Amino acid sequence: MDLAEELGFRSNYVTVNSVRLHVVENGVGPMVLLLHGWPEFWYSWRHMIKGLGENYRAVAPDMRGYNLSEKPSGYRSYALDILVKDMIALIDYYGEGPVHLVGHDWGGIVAWQLAIQHPERFRDVVILNCPHPEAFRRALKSDFRQRLRSWYMLFFQIPYIPDLVLAALLPLVFRRAFQGWARQPEAFSDEDIQRYVAAYRRPGAITASLNYYRALFKIGPPRTDRFRMPIPIPILVLWGMDDRALGHAMTEGMNRYAGAGYKQVDIPNCSHWIQHEFPERILQETKAFWAANEKF
Repeated sequence: MDLAEELGFRSNYVTVNSVRLHVVENGVGPMVLLLHGWPEFWYSWRHMIKGLGENYRAVAPDMRGYNLSEKPSGYRSYALDILVKDMIALIDYYGEGPVHLVGHDWGGIVAWQLAIQHPERFRDVVILNCPHPEAFRRALKSDFRQRLRSWYMLFFQIPYIPDLVLAALLPLVFRRAFQGWARQPEAFSDEDIQRYVAAYRRPGAITASLNYYRALFKIGPPRTDRFRMPIPIPILVLWGMDDRALGHAMTEGMNRYAGAGYKQVDIPNCSHWIQHEFPERILQETKAFWAANEKF
């Protein structure tokens, strides 16, 4: 029995866009696509997967390169347009649409891009601690403090060395990243840390996860006619205000990239690990947003 089944969820493998993805599911009803960030995997959504299962079909993939999903070689295999195609193909596999979309961190980057390129495929979007790509670009260009916060992204551009450092220090890195950065460190048990370490010790997982950053810097996001246009579907941004990686200043003016359905909720005493530290609050805010937009 794998970890998903131990927690009472369904574990599935699907091949979409020429890559084999591991997908965790729970519940029956309107589909909710949950996209995790770095350095996580589907497990970061376990509270949401359980809470949504009463009325929705929660679908949480290990994104390509992570945990039990296939790990194509080379950074070009992790270009943002390919990640977008993965998720569109996954929605097509389930024959659903439009669906609810939720993304955190790197999953948020993909969620923003999905909403920009394919708004007709989604009922609405919920973003957890991830800026719109244009807001992120502006911050890196003009905000010195944000450039300092983002030092690790530049470090990841170095070939081989970050991969070796992470491999050698993996338990320490996860304890520092999760328990050390969290405002509510009890949200991460030692068992949780061990599960993340195990996922990243799978062959090729570390390099694959770093290739997300390498592709973003070397290839960049797809530029479309819709890139700076308001996104025509409801968008909720939930932001832990004590995020050490992505400063709260990034949210200023972000509503310009969304339409009239934009809403932002700031959560104090909360770090970047927002769905870990306040899972019930995140679930409540998400469901209330759906209800307010009549998206049952």
